This record gives sequence, structure tokens and C-alpha cells, in this order.
Amino acid sequence: MSQMATVNVSGAGSCRSVNISLSDVNLTNLQSNVAFYHVHDFPVRSLTNRCSNDRIGDHWNPFSLNRSSPTYPRVPGSTHDMYEVGDLSAKHGSIAGKNMVDMTFTDFNLPLFGKNSIVGRSVVIHQPNGSRFACMSISYPGEHFKNTPGRPKCCTILICT
Repeated sequence: MSQMATVNVSGAGSCRSVNISLSDVNLTNLQSNVAFYHVHDFPVRSLTNRCSNDRIGDHWNPFSLNRSSPTYPRVPGSTHDMYEVGDLSAKHGSIAGKNMVDMTFTDFNLPLFGKNSIVGRSVVIHQPNGSRFACMSISYPGEHFKNTPGRPKCCTILICT
């Protein structure tokens, strides 16, 4: 069974499919103003302050790993269980200073089902200073607008099974 997601960060153009286990990330128009990307605790449910910490929380970290620890890996190269589930940049590389990103990665610790699933959470793209550049919810088809009236389709990642 293939698990797919549809992603369109800019809100313009067509959306494209992405296999979550083998993730194909294609981002454009980043204006060289981004650095990191993570899965966060909660979905985007508001059109105002939608990416704020009060709204979507911190990195998804169900195993309570301490990213301040000197043993926490800062760059790709360790096994995926050494990172927070949501720390995609540390696991798969920073997108710092890029206007466009086109990469593919495999993540063995990014579950779509069960209590540690990323579904029902959000993806955040951060600027170099840590502020949030863009955010979007992760959901299954048919659920992506349930709690967010008026949310544009372009800003929801859909998981298709």
C-alpha cells in the first residue's frame, strides 16, 4: 500500500503527490529566506497567527528526546530514532539559503498511523532566525477541512492511502 501526500506550499500552481516513507520534497519561491522544516504538535486551525507556538506547538517529539543534549545529532547521519520524530531538517538536511528545494529522502520514523502518527499535526518551514515562514496541516483526505473552515486546499498536506 502506497501512502501519498499532496503538497503545495506557495499556494500557486498545481499540487503534487509525495510518498511519505520515501518523501519527495519540492518547494519553490522560498526567496532564500528559509532554513529548517519540522513536524509540529498540532494542526493549523486558525487563519490568524496560524503558525504561532500557541496554535501549533513545538516540534513533534513523542519520545521526549532532549535536543539540547550534546549527544543529540545536529545533522543527518545518525539513525532516525536518534532525532525527534518531527525534526526533519536534522534528519534530512537544512534548506537554508535556498530559493528552491527538490530532494527525496526515506524516513523510517515518520509514522502515519498509531499514537505517534504525524497525521493531525502540521509541517512548519522556519526562517534562519527560527521564526515561522509557512505552516500547513497534515491530514487524510476528507478530513483536511473538518476543523478549519475557509482553509485553502493548497496549504494542507493530504495523506492518501
